[in-house]
Formats: sequence, C-alpha cells, structure tokens
Amino acid sequence: MLSEEGKTGVIYEVEGKKFRFGFENAFWSGLNDPSYSEASRLIIARRENVLSSTATIYHYTSLHGFQGIINESGFWASDNRFMNDAQEIKNGNEFIIRVLQHCKRKSRCYQFEKILEKILENIVIPNRVGNFVACFSTVRDSLEQWRGYGAEGAVCIGLTNHLPGARPLFFGPDALQHKAFYDTRAKIILLLSIIRRFEKEYDLDRQTMSDIWPSNHDDLYTERLTSMLIWRTIAFKDFSFKQESETRMVIPYETADNYYEGGTRFRVSPLGLIPYICTGSHKDLSGPLPITEVVVGPSPRQELIGASIRTFLDAKGYNAAVVRMSSVPYRSG
Repeated sequence: MLSEEGKTGVIYEVEGKKFRFGFENAFWSGLNDPSYSEASRLIIARRENVLSSTATIYHYTSLHGFQGIINESGFWASDNRFMNDAQEIKNGNEFIIRVLQHCKRKSRCYQFEKILEKILENIVIPNRVGNFVACFSTVRDSLEQWRGYGAEGAVCIGLTNHLPGARPLFFGPDALQHKAFYDTRAKIILLLSIIRRFEKEYDLDRQTMSDIWPSNHDDLYTERLTSMLIWRTIAFKDFSFKQESETRMVIPYETADNYYEGGTRFRVSPLGLIPYICTGSHKDLSGPLPITEVVVGPSPRQELIGASIRTFLDAKGYNAAVVRMSSVPYRSG
C-alpha cells in the first residue's frame, strides 16, 4: 500500500486504486492532516481538550482502601457501567442523542445523515463492554470529599506523575488523565466539534472517491464516530457534582487484557459482580507509586491515625511522602 499527501490529506493507493480514509483523520483529531490550517488545528485542540495537566492530583479513600493501594502499588479501575453514580453513562448518552439529532437536521449530506441515524440507533442500546475508570480529584483536603467517610478515618493521597524513581501514574496512549465535564455548554461544544470534523472528512472522501466508494466505508465512519463519542463522554458528570473537581484515568478493555497481569478481575458489590483491574499489575511498569503526601482526614483519633500511617509508609519504602493533618475541623454528631 502506497500513500501520498494532497490538498485533501493522505491518499492511499491499493492495487492501482486511490482511497482516502478520512475516518482515521477524524478519529485522531485531524491534527496531522494537511487539509487543516494551523489555525483550525489550534481551535480543534482547544475545544476538544479532554486531558488534564494538573501537576498534583488527589485520591480520597478509606484506611482499608489506602492499605490496598500501597500493598498493590496501584488503584482499582472499575468498569464505568457499574460505578456508584449510575446516571453518568445515561448523562453522556443523553447529550450524544441531543447533539446527533441536531446535526442530523442540519446535515447537508444525505449519506452522512444516514450515518448519524445509525449511530442514534446504536447509542440507545446498552453497551456490553465499558472502560475501566479510576477516579481522582484536583482538590486537596476537601470538606465535600471528607463528608463521605464520617469519623471512621480516611486519607487524601497526593500524587504527581513526574516523581523520580516512581512508576508513572498516567501514560499514553492507553492510560491518560481525562478531566470531568460538568457544564452543559462545554459538553455540547465538544460533541459538535467531533461530529462536524467527521462530516468534513466524509465530504472530502466523497469528493476524492466520487467514482469509487468502498462498500464498507460508511460502516467504518459509523464505527469510528460511535466509538469516539462514547469515549469522550466517559467523563461527563452532572453539574451537581462539580465541587468534586474530578479527573479520571481511563483504560480500555483491550488494553487491560493485553497489558495487565491476570486481565479483568471481579469484585462483589451491592451493584453485582464488578469488573476491574489494578493499575499496579501492569506488565511493563514497576516501582512505587508517585506519592508526595498523605493527608489524614478529620477524625477524633486523627493524630493517632497519622502516626500509624507514618509507620506504615516507612515500612513500605515511602519515606519521602509527607504525612499531614487535614485543616478541616472534626465535628461530632
């Protein structure tokens, strides 16, 4: 297979016939496609920026959860279809449906309209496979987060992705940090940008291959666009949860099965048998977690808990991690 770059992007020559695979350009943001101007690429990058760049993030957990995280050198990433907030996937799908319906009415291309129609049919069918998600926050020592643990004892683990000698927490392309989207406008802009980019590429494909249209081309556009829309709505959250300032690690199933020891595991919860992986079981990564500090939550036994955590961290080789007490006052009753 040969390829060349033209005004409409990359053209592939297969057995003497030239094809343009615009769905691949659209899936990878089109940022390497010469048919996009530099200004267009910057606009796309800004409005579709789903990656977080916060230097330090935090994970709130119970003492039992904290012990497991340290012992396993990783976090449990659970299938997002079975997370506590059952409305999350519904929230994302509702936005996809609204935006698809709008774009279907506005589309000037009958063939692309049919693709959007097929995606609408697919979206209403419950997903049989989700993605593994581990949740973090960009807020340190948050009263809202502590409230979920009462006086039983909890900690806030501070982590950075660039700690010498420690394993990376996030890495591309399969374990990236996705920021949560809470605002309606931001959600709609993101989805509109993705769909319009796919439509632009589809129009270019139609122009380039007017006399020969691959039989599976529409199906490939449907598959890629569906996948992209679902992927980007993983971190769509209801506005009422905005104070959590959540950021997420998202890991696809196929990555888990190929790169994590033991593949998919299961744990029992009130929601059923929940699929999960432990990020510490990655086959190519080793070393301690990049923990910089541990904040001990409000508790009547806060100082004692803090002393026990210091002893535990020292025993596990986390001597450089600082143990601090939460500044949020403990209130009984």
